[in-house]
Amino acid sequence: WAEAYLNRALAYKMNMQYDHAVADFERYLEEGSDQFWLDAARRQLEELGEMPAASDGA
Repeated sequence: WAEAYLNRALAYKMNMQYDHAVADFERYLEEGSDQFWLDAARRQLEELGEMPAASDGA
């Protein structure tokens, strides 16, 4: 089910729900096994770390 976390993280990011996106990317890093997507999740987290104050979309 790890891919579901990655996909949901991308959806959260697109909807500017950055806190949720970070949580799901981190969960994917714990659960995922595909090196390509693990690297992609790490890049996404790096990008989110460079963004201004995260919005939760609430």
